Amino acid sequence: MPEIQYPYLEEGTTFDASSLNTRLQTVTDGLNGLTEVSVQRGAFSDQHLSNQGLLAGEDFPASGVAGTTRYSRNISGNHSYTVKYTTWGGNGTYPLVGDTDRNLITDGVVSLEINFGASTIQLGMGNTDKIAGLLVLLNVHLLRTSLVNEEQQTDFGATQGAMTCIQYTTDNVNWFTLRKTERFQWNRTVRGEGQVAINPSQRGKMTSDDQDDVYCNQDISTRTIILPSDLPDPNLAIRGIRAATAVFGAATGSAQTIYLRESNFTVIPLHAGS
Repeated sequence: MPEIQYPYLEEGTTFDASSLNTRLQTVTDGLNGLTEVSVQRGAFSDQHLSNQGLLAGEDFPASGVAGTTRYSRNISGNHSYTVKYTTWGGNGTYPLVGDTDRNLITDGVVSLEINFGASTIQLGMGNTDKIAGLLVLLNVHLLRTSLVNEEQQTDFGATQGAMTCIQYTTDNVNWFTLRKTERFQWNRTVRGEGQVAINPSQRGKMTSDDQDDVYCNQDISTRTIILPSDLPDPNLAIRGIRAATAVFGAATGSAQTIYLRESNFTVIPLHAGS
């Protein structure tokens, strides 16, 4: 670091903001005049980071929902969904009508929806919130699917799957899908993929007849960063983020259902102090 000199206030000089700033400028120049050795690995610690955001060790703000934090949601209950996926990126028309071909992921008590309170946020370091983007982490447990055909026969084969995605809202009424976040998972069972019949009869150490393998137990994961360029307007004011789902690859039938269970959803703002 360069040598720092702090000049005394000369006699007769008015003691005001101007004279103070002039004398402190050499200190400022010295502190900012880093040499090559000053920025070697390990030279900085978390004290040099912004006091805002996860990278500075800030905890997630508390939420009014028991067992959650403001920017994280976890659910464990089994829940069914019948809405059918129709359109890549959603069938809504921005900014008038939100997507209706997907539903919010929930267990009936806690939902994978994170709102930013009464205020909104704007992405991009050029905006006053200084939030460069949102890091989104989502894992959804696809338990199984079912299809009841026109003959009222239940089919648990790999003929349909689940779609998950991330949506945003500007008014807490209309939700629009971020296209790059759509993920798809087929129902993968032994019978569905290989047409191999499972013997359900009691055998070995079983105490009752086994069930056919209708549970696929697949994990649908999403790791993505939402940037201003992902929005229809880079300066859009966002009020909330949520995870949604729909039945994918639905065939003609009277009842088509997907079942989701344990899921976790976290949104991490990546930003710097002002």
